[in-house]
Amino acid sequence: MRTFLQNLFSVFRLYSWATILNIVGLSVAFAVMYVIVRQSWYEFSFDKHYPEHELIYRVEYGSGKSRSDNFERPRLSPRLSASPHVKESGMCYMFASDASIYTSDSFTNGYAAKALRINKGYTDIFSFKWVSGNVSRFDLSDKNIIIPASMAKKIFGTADAAGKQMKMQFDIYNLGDVYDDYNIVAVYEDFPENSTIFNGVYVSLANFMEDVWYNAGFRGYVKVNKKENVKIIEDAMTLSCISNESKDDRNTKLFPMDDIYFHSRTDSTHDMGTLTKRGDIRFTWLLLSFALLVISVAMINFSNFSMALAPGRIKSFNTQKVLGASLWALRFQYLMECVAISFIAFLISLLIVQIAIICGISKLFIIDVSLGGGASIVAFCAIVAIIIGLVVGIYPAVYMTSVPAAIALKGSFRLSPKGLYFRNLLIGFQFIVAFVFLIICLFFYLQNRYMLTAPLGFDKDRTVVVRVGYTPRSEIYSSIENGLKNYAGAEYVFATDNLLLNASGIYQGWGREGKFLSVIEVTPDIIPGLGIEITEGRAFNPDEVSGKMLVNESARRKYEFKLGDWWNGYEIIGFIPDIKIHSFYKSCDTPLTLLVGDEAGMDRRFNMYMKLKPGVKEKDAIAYCKKVIEPFELPEEKIPVLMLEDVAEDLYEEDINRMILFSLFCGLSMFIAVMGVFGLIMFELQSRRKEIGIRKINGATVLSVVALFNKTYIRIMLICFVISVPVAWYFVQRWLEAYVYRIPLYWWVFAVAFFILLVVVSATVSLQCWHTANENPVKSLKMNE
Repeated sequence: MRTFLQNLFSVFRLYSWATILNIVGLSVAFAVMYVIVRQSWYEFSFDKHYPEHELIYRVEYGSGKSRSDNFERPRLSPRLSASPHVKESGMCYMFASDASIYTSDSFTNGYAAKALRINKGYTDIFSFKWVSGNVSRFDLSDKNIIIPASMAKKIFGTADAAGKQMKMQFDIYNLGDVYDDYNIVAVYEDFPENSTIFNGVYVSLANFMEDVWYNAGFRGYVKVNKKENVKIIEDAMTLSCISNESKDDRNTKLFPMDDIYFHSRTDSTHDMGTLTKRGDIRFTWLLLSFALLVISVAMINFSNFSMALAPGRIKSFNTQKVLGASLWALRFQYLMECVAISFIAFLISLLIVQIAIICGISKLFIIDVSLGGGASIVAFCAIVAIIIGLVVGIYPAVYMTSVPAAIALKGSFRLSPKGLYFRNLLIGFQFIVAFVFLIICLFFYLQNRYMLTAPLGFDKDRTVVVRVGYTPRSEIYSSIENGLKNYAGAEYVFATDNLLLNASGIYQGWGREGKFLSVIEVTPDIIPGLGIEITEGRAFNPDEVSGKMLVNESARRKYEFKLGDWWNGYEIIGFIPDIKIHSFYKSCDTPLTLLVGDEAGMDRRFNMYMKLKPGVKEKDAIAYCKKVIEPFELPEEKIPVLMLEDVAEDLYEEDINRMILFSLFCGLSMFIAVMGVFGLIMFELQSRRKEIGIRKINGATVLSVVALFNKTYIRIMLICFVISVPVAWYFVQRWLEAYVYRIPLYWWVFAVAFFILLVVVSATVSLQCWHTANENPVKSLKMNE
């Protein structure tokens, strides 16, 4: 052990620069591997913690791309009880709402939470673990609720929350001044973060909309007895359908719960985003591929650095052989050095992760990547680090101890042409990796820029958004609205029920007379406020308070609407273009209506907007809005005030984070690849110093020597670029397919990627060659080859 430590410290002392670079490259690679494996484990284990999770399915109907999981309750109930092969069934009302909670009549100590209506079967399917209380009578009253243990502790401390009451208002069917009393029948153990089941308040469905046919807002789940019986269950559900369902609507399908997370963004169901967290399996696999490639590149660098140090180490090893050291002892000693260096790099990588958390980089991930919650991942990465040290050390150990002692002690040795060819292949692999990820990164940037700057069919600039949300008193809306209108810099003030460009994609859906439209309730000034074009007809009058609607062109084409038509009690007074109120993952050519609702609808001004006059400072306007709403704060949270442009950015927050994350990874891959070039050129310069000296004596200039070495690497880069282009094109094409609106595959992006890497590599090679080429040639000729 003492000899091993002496040799290790000797390596650090004699080859400090090379060893530091090697450790830095490995540390960065291990840090990347840790966070990617941690996030991938989170995603691949999503919804896998429910007992018998593989037997849980979501109920859908329809066929092909027209499938839906949104049911009216009378249509869903017969399906859930149609087959004896269903062990358990449950349902929920799919719209999760913001709840305002109080524990006393004084309306102090308020709390905010998410609330969702479910039945007891829902808790059975997803195996809620009960901390206290009894849910056997949960379905008997729509005033029964269950809450998570974290909320119970927050509100009631150490006292048992089961049996207590809370005053709560939580959805659009319970608006007004009066808060209802709800009974806490049970407390459940919090679910993990990687779960569709969120930790909020669950309210009993009881008889809620039991016989209502106009609200397709229910979602059903079943747990089957055997996976083999899924087709039998689907057929039984189809046969249970009632007579007024169409042929396509009768067609029932079961969608595996295990697959929902990765399909919620791209599947064809009408996922409203309220209950389902969304993953992108393509990006997850891309990250895992990157982790594998960056580790591979780091291993190559490790090997390159080891071989670059070979001249000095060969003399040392063969001196020890002459003095009696065994061949296998020397090889084992070198292997342990490599393992030690790799493990030291791994320990430093943990420090890098902690620094990334402090600097805020960890927010780019969907999980907490701190070391405390990932002990098993840390252990896995530690084992990988040890294996890498062993694998990388094998070839250099054999090579450096196989040179005959007589030749080694003379110092006459260099890597064979075959060995140099193999090393060029390795460096070529690094270039291919760098090219592919740089090209993908550039396309990421361009697509995200396009999403943030492309025309939406309305003007989102200079618009302040005040997200009022649900309030205990309806007159708050009028007070805030009047306060905004009194601002000297306000050009228009208007409101909507659901936030435009909201990340969840939730808008009301009304189905009548065989027609289904997304509905946004608005106040009249929205048309001039957002500069929405009227393609035919007229806009709302300023004093219009109810009964009028504007319909988009898609609805006009699909349902053959005409000016003056009436639908669901509203008159169509005009048509507007297909404005983009969703993310670019979804087409804007879906039927949509903006309508001025009735008096009750006027109390749904949950989101207010103030269009600023030209020249008004956004900062001043936001400060004024905050002052207006200061007396009307919601429980435990500030009413958010932001620009509509910021809302658009939030819509693509995940995409922007992915772009930043991938840009970071791209930079790291280039950094590690350049370090590989550094190691290889260092090795070649050591073995070709005499050749350089002879060239200079024969008249070669420093620039010609630099050009000679650059020529070799530029040739390798050209070959690698040709190989990397189709690989990058394939990945970019597949990634862009997820967007309805996307950029083309610009040819010049590939050229820019080549130019960037060419400049970086040429600079690295030139700086090293310049130093060696400027040495005194007499000194180089005196050195043994």
